[in-house]
Amino acid sequence: APWDNIGRAQVVTMVVRALDNLRPGALVAPPGTSVGTLGNFSSIHAPAMTKAEHNGVLAGLIGFGPSWDPWQNATRGEVAQMLWNALRLLR
Repeated sequence: APWDNIGRAQVVTMVVRALDNLRPGALVAPPGTSVGTLGNFSSIHAPAMTKAEHNGVLAGLIGFGPSWDPWQNATRGEVAQMLWNALRLLR
């Protein structure tokens, strides 16, 4: 659905998958007992969210915390921040 809006969780999963494919090892797996700020909200997206949070991909996102809705549409600013953080990990 290329013309549909994209949710925050979907963006995070796409960024994590891109980093894992472009530069294996750029993202460190969080410790096995780690639970991200948002908990296990989705079997598909929660592991990517936890990995992204552990590696700083979500750093600088305004309002990120327990009440941050992963299903809300992502803003252009949120996508830009995540991509900036991802690019810094590729250096």
